[in-house]
Amino acid sequence: ILLKEQDEATDNTDMVTVVESWIDDAVDEIASAADWKLFKQLDTLSTVASTSTYALAEDVKDIRSIRFVDTDEPIDYVDEQSLFGIAENLENLGKPRWWFYTDSTSGVNQLIKNIRFSPIPDAIYSLMIDVDRHPSIAPISGSTVIPFRKEMFVAIKHRVRAYMLMNDKDYEGASSYLQMFYKKLDDMIAEENKSPSAQILRMQPRDLHNQGDRRFA
Repeated sequence: ILLKEQDEATDNTDMVTVVESWIDDAVDEIASAADWKLFKQLDTLSTVASTSTYALAEDVKDIRSIRFVDTDEPIDYVDEQSLFGIAENLENLGKPRWWFYTDSTSGVNQLIKNIRFSPIPDAIYSLMIDVDRHPSIAPISGSTVIPFRKEMFVAIKHRVRAYMLMNDKDYEGASSYLQMFYKKLDDMIAEENKSPSAQILRMQPRDLHNQGDRRFA
């Protein structure tokens, strides 16, 4: 559709490749613009006795929390320097209390971080990891399913049209589509940040001061 709008031949493989790269850039730009609920996911991890370090998947951007599956007890994030500051022996064995990021040990890609536990797990523990993912780590091609909701495609098209018009030296048209892209992006972020629970507030029994369990009051 984007090629036809610009009277470009859809069988021009070089141009198709260029447009695919622009779509890829637009996906990255949208994905980086907000903390989208769409890309939050729960992963599981089973520790191995006497193994301290575990590799993250390439598409993991960040970890929000780590908890034990059986007890729902959290493993807190503490950076390595802080653990040194309290004289924590990182070679101790036991039930993990803390986790922190550490460099990749594979030597393949030093940009991909691992996580390490302290104490080093002394047994097999089932963990639940709440992660933020990047929607696409491989370059987008003609057969790729774009990992966005349908309404986000409008923003992708606006951004790619801006690239195409700029390539044609139609800077005024490119600027117009760029403005439309950022307006659509702002609208999507505002919608993402709406809290349904904030729209209709209802008092719960736990909100009363004389109730025993006031968690989430």
